[in-house]
Amino acid sequence: MADHGIEAAPAYWLHRAYHATRSATLAWWRARGWDGTPEQWVVLARLWEDDDVPVGLLAERTFRDKAGATRLVQQLAQRGLVAVVDDPSDGRVRRVQLTASGRAARQRLVPLVDALRARLLDGLDEAEQAELVRLLRVVLRNAEALASPEEG
Repeated sequence: MADHGIEAAPAYWLHRAYHATRSATLAWWRARGWDGTPEQWVVLARLWEDDDVPVGLLAERTFRDKAGATRLVQQLAQRGLVAVVDDPSDGRVRRVQLTASGRAARQRLVPLVDALRARLLDGLDEAEQAELVRLLRVVLRNAEALASPEEG
């Protein structure tokens, strides 16, 4: 008979892994001189991929609502890593741009994240790491489908 207890629930382990990973990330970064958050990291990483984007698009790309993305952008702006400017073609739109400091932070932060990722995934070979990501994407896709109005 299948175990239906909490220890057999994937959502329980995803939740625990998320919180443990987030706590470890904060501690790892702080011990190495960066006091940012994983959420700020995601904004920076998206801007390193595609700089000078509207706040709304950045919100979509970071899986945040516009208010949450705006708060993260404001935090990064206070740190001098991004600037928020009016869109020249539409004054209602605010664009987020990396500053010189924000671009330079990539050289410092990417190695920190790579080292952290290696520690977090220690014991998993490359194929297992790829399989983990594949499986998490399946769970994510299924969860998003369940949350959509069509599935209701």
